[in-house]
Amino acid sequence: MQFGTIAVLAKRQMGHFGQEGLNKSMMTPEQQAVLRSVRKLVDFWQIQAEELRMDVNPATREVLAPVVLPPKYKHPRTGETWDGQGTQPQWLREALTKQGYTVDELRPDSALNQPPDGPMAG
Repeated sequence: MQFGTIAVLAKRQMGHFGQEGLNKSMMTPEQQAVLRSVRKLVDFWQIQAEELRMDVNPATREVLAPVVLPPKYKHPRTGETWDGQGTQPQWLREALTKQGYTVDELRPDSALNQPPDGPMAG
């Protein structure tokens, strides 16, 4: 488990029990073991309590911009693209199975996806 994940779990756990803190009599043995582990990590990494505070109002949290990936595949005729994330689009399935394109031909740097050049192009 990565440290960032543990910090998030600790924040959630602290938020669940509120400002009063954790009451050990209300916790399962597993929760107590996790709490001991989190405390050891906090001590080891010298994390301050302020660093674990969570913003209780989700509206004020910073929203990260989605990461736009460059296309991994591009249809030579339609120009449709896919970045390789998520479900394979229908156009790509059809290009591979029905239209006879190869995977290499659908890559953006393929010769099929390059603009024609020279006086005869057009």
